[in-house]
Amino acid sequence: DRVQALRNTAGNEKLALSILTKFLDRLAEFPDQFRQLLNNNSDEEMERLAHTLKGTAGSVGAGELAEAAGALEALLRTKSPRAAIISHFEALEIIGQDLCGHIQSALAPAQPKAPTASIGEAAGLDIAPKLAELAKLLENDDFGSNKLFNLFADDFKKLHPLEHDRVAQALGEYDYAAALSILKDGKLA
Repeated sequence: DRVQALRNTAGNEKLALSILTKFLDRLAEFPDQFRQLLNNNSDEEMERLAHTLKGTAGSVGAGELAEAAGALEALLRTKSPRAAIISHFEALEIIGQDLCGHIQSALAPAQPKAPTASIGEAAGLDIAPKLAELAKLLENDDFGSNKLFNLFADDFKKLHPLEHDRVAQALGEYDYAAALSILKDGKLA
């Protein structure tokens, strides 16, 4: 929930991204840490770890993961059977992996692609609909902006090399307002 994540950082997108990046690192470490504690029968530490995940997931707007971590915490607090704890942990792990994949895909930086057309052919390219869609995403501070930009970056560069480089840099820094301003100043959106 991007809105919740930004609300928690008073609208500071760079801070939200920094917190999200740290959250991804911690989320990737969670399964191994939990398994180690499970093997050592460290119920209190497992409960603390689940509680921490619940809180950090909530702070970045990962509601489904926060709920699953809260349920795992409750199972541990009530000394539920190990089979129930393990089953819930495995389900939580899948939710976490899916979330990590989704976030990493949305945050992936632009990758250069091999040219598919000569500069002469580029004159026939029509990227106006994609630029309009990109502008809408940028206006909403949508992480999908980076993904969409990557889909037509080569054509954009052929037609507008200066604006392309500036937009790519702004998107790389997740400065969506700057990217939108570049598009509008160049009368591209």
